[in-house]
Amino acid sequence: SLHTSVVAAPGVKDIRAALRSVMSYWQHLDRLEDGAHVPVPIRVAILGGDLYTHTIVREWVRIRQHAGANTYKETSASSTGHAAGTASSEGVRFFLVPLGANGRESNLSVQLGARDAQYCALFLSDQWIDLWHSFAESTMPDSVGAQIEDYITRYLQDARDCFRLNIAEVFVTCSDFVSG
Repeated sequence: SLHTSVVAAPGVKDIRAALRSVMSYWQHLDRLEDGAHVPVPIRVAILGGDLYTHTIVREWVRIRQHAGANTYKETSASSTGHAAGTASSEGVRFFLVPLGANGRESNLSVQLGARDAQYCALFLSDQWIDLWHSFAESTMPDSVGAQIEDYITRYLQDARDCFRLNIAEVFVTCSDFVSG
């Protein structure tokens, strides 16, 4: 079973606080392992579009820069991401989940869907779009919300392959989206 914590982070201060908690937790796990082996990466789902993803990635880079290489095991891929979403280094993986019926309008989601058939089937499908329309029109949003949660949980549990996306690629993609 997947252990999950849900944190609503609508603003930059909330995002920064949540990411600092993730960083602290990873450092705690890393110290417990005492270098014997790398703990299982923490999976963080980003529920939102390109602009929200851009904000989270930007804040993650800032937090990592502030933490420095001495407090966080760096790899040669320190500026790259693991993506089934976008991400940072070996210890934390970010997974992008488009919210709402506009997932097909997210440049990052479309790129991930082109690389990952499971992602495409879950989040760029007509069923995902229909779920969100049902959620918006539902008199029982909890039951539809449970189906949406099931999609997300299934994805996080089953995602095996991560794609390394250069953080700069994420910024350029988001910038194209924001300015376009």
